[in-house]
Amino acid sequence: MIELLWLLPVPLIAAWWITRRRRRPPERRQRDYPPELLQGLRYLFDDEIDSAVGVFSELLERYPGSAEIYFLLGREFRRLGQIERAISAHQNLIARPDLDAVERERGLLELARDFQGIGWLDRAERLYRELEDSERFGETALKHLLELHESGKDWNRAIATGRQLERRTGESAGPRIAHYYCELAEAARARGETGEALGLAGRALGTDRGSVRASLLRGRLFMAEGRSSAALKAFRRVERQDAAFMPEIVEPVIACHRQLGQPEGAIRELDHWAEDYPLPSVVAARARLLAERGDADTALVVLEEHLGGRPSADLARTLVEIAPEHCIGPPLRERLAGMLGELAGRDNRYVCRQCGFETHQLYWRCPGCRSWSSIKPGG
Repeated sequence: MIELLWLLPVPLIAAWWITRRRRRPPERRQRDYPPELLQGLRYLFDDEIDSAVGVFSELLERYPGSAEIYFLLGREFRRLGQIERAISAHQNLIARPDLDAVERERGLLELARDFQGIGWLDRAERLYRELEDSERFGETALKHLLELHESGKDWNRAIATGRQLERRTGESAGPRIAHYYCELAEAARARGETGEALGLAGRALGTDRGSVRASLLRGRLFMAEGRSSAALKAFRRVERQDAAFMPEIVEPVIACHRQLGQPEGAIRELDHWAEDYPLPSVVAARARLLAERGDADTALVVLEEHLGGRPSADLARTLVEIAPEHCIGPPLRERLAGMLGELAGRDNRYVCRQCGFETHQLYWRCPGCRSWSSIKPGG
């Protein structure tokens, strides 16, 4: 109930507080509400924030039980972007010697969130660490600490905190921690340290056997080393992990077969995929391979069948590219291929399954809702 009130403007919060006091039994209240509260509300309505803070400070002195108002006031300041006022409110609150232990811990948590919001990450981390063993607020503090490490791209500390949160809650954080290992692997890859990157990607898979990201990363790293058979094994794992990512492995798998000198192997693999996953990217790639082998007629039949059932700019562009010249002359072919290429680029999008964010680039963490592993190919 109280958590929902944090979403309301301060005057509504204060009105709720008045009503709450009125509903208390007579023996639990000295009066319906302190007269200073009305004065504080007047200041709030007139946007005289400093005067309102002064009134509420006096209320806190006279009525220690009114600490709830200060928490709600601090939340309102934070919601309005007035972080320094929120910090002042929470610091004044926790400085009180007569504040009970639970309210003090809650005040520390709110102050840590203030510090995090203003970018004072070291101060925020110290307070979260102070609360990590709290029975009531420890789990929340660890979750905020994890977000703090993520925002600072401190992936090693994020791994440690994720493990700590696992022990605290009994719930697996494996998929999230696997992303942290992949972030470290990507950094190692950028430094040219392929061996270290492979090891970190392997640890990601050990943490989460369903990590598509780790499999894709390992496949690309093996390809860079010329280890095509190992790369194929890594890419094939994606089919078992999440078939929605099949479009991501079509071209790399074809490239691996080419490196191995096995073009027929690529066709056989795509024949199998086309039966189970008749995605435009799979069908188009299969048709191109058939045309390269000299079997353009079969390729055209395949494309026509799929275009009739599931129209796609990618399929149409492939059909234009491999159609015989007597059907489509070079100038028209070039123009049509260009137009269809643009349309295919618009179709090939990624969508967040949590918030609906659309992008033409694969993000492992949604820029919109900040969820991990929520963005996938297609609509």
